[in-house]
Amino acid sequence: MNSTTSTFQHRALWRKVLATITLAFMGLGALPVVSHAATTDGLSWSVAPGGKEDRTNFTFDLEAGETHKDSFVVTNLGTKEISLAVYAADGITSSTGALDLKSAEEPSEYIGAWVQVKDPVITLGSGEQSKVGFTLQVPENTEPGDYVGGLISSYADTSSGSTVMVDRRLATRMNVHVGGEGKLSLEIKDLAISTGLAWNPFAPVDATVSYTVLNTGTVRARGPQTISTSGPFGIAGTTSEEPGAELIPGGSAERTIVVPGVWPLFNLTGSVKIHSEGIDATPGTEVYATTKTLAVPWGQLCLLILLVGGAFILGVRRGRFEDWEEPEDAEDVQSLR
Repeated sequence: MNSTTSTFQHRALWRKVLATITLAFMGLGALPVVSHAATTDGLSWSVAPGGKEDRTNFTFDLEAGETHKDSFVVTNLGTKEISLAVYAADGITSSTGALDLKSAEEPSEYIGAWVQVKDPVITLGSGEQSKVGFTLQVPENTEPGDYVGGLISSYADTSSGSTVMVDRRLATRMNVHVGGEGKLSLEIKDLAISTGLAWNPFAPVDATVSYTVLNTGTVRARGPQTISTSGPFGIAGTTSEEPGAELIPGGSAERTIVVPGVWPLFNLTGSVKIHSEGIDATPGTEVYATTKTLAVPWGQLCLLILLVGGAFILGVRRGRFEDWEEPEDAEDVQSLR
């Protein structure tokens, strides 16, 4: 086996295992209609939904079994010719709840499997533009609800000469709502609360509340979150409000919230309440979880020990002083007699 063949085999292997993805993903907020990627090597391109509509992403309301045709516009903004792979992929979430897309090597079950692109590979000269047509076919037996993915333009960079292939990706988000009664459901898991060492007896401490929010339904969901802490019998309570970001069906987000002003009084209770709602503001059920932990007020205990110890020493010394004074008083009384 010559060195050239070995190098290409290593590149293929590392492409599957260690692909580094640079993804500019449309539709996560108030984003411009056109998204573009620029690199230091003179390569630059943009993507946008096709058609005359002013759209930031693809959003379709379809029925199971329905077909829809549309287009994806890719423009070469750089000074060099560029070849790009064009394909669709399912959406996934990171541990923080951020939206991402599956890689080309990962099998897709929904958007990535439903979309057929007319031109899977396009080559554009400097300044050229291509309108890539695609067909979206929703299977007959698809469950009602929301499905999220995206159309991706990908440039595989091997110019560095290393065995790791860098996959530069630029995508436009695709939301597909399949008609029918979807399920709106959020859950809270792995709720925990902790505090630092409370050495200052005259100041509260920060409590750290961590938990995971899961979308166990079939529609996109969100909801403001209320984080509360309290001591025994509900005393010394605190409340913190956090916004709830969108979660796609099957997605989850790990949250860590620092709550200031907590007094450790041995028994510390933490709770999280989510007012769940659909992405269209459809109200859902309220989700609630609670947990308890031991929060030792070390500062107050040390202060109490010092006070008790000081009182004890003072009492012992006072008793000794009185015992030392008594014989002299008795002798004085006898002399007077």
